[in-house]
Amino acid sequence: MEWAERIWVLSLQKTMMDDGSLKGPIGNLNLFKDKFGNIRCRGRLANSNLSEDEKFPMLLPRRNQITKLI
Repeated sequence: MEWAERIWVLSLQKTMMDDGSLKGPIGNLNLFKDKFGNIRCRGRLANSNLSEDEKFPMLLPRRNQITKLI
């Protein structure tokens, strides 16, 4: 993923936060921050042969124009 896309994702993820914690039921997911600070989901694909971006998808808002573009 390119640097500019990571910056967009970081700004989108900040809109999903409320006082440093995620809003609503999203906080119940198995989430972690990667080395760039992006919030990712950890799941069953962790032991697969996929790339890191495919194993651990980034958390994005559902209805957002940038999410649609990515």
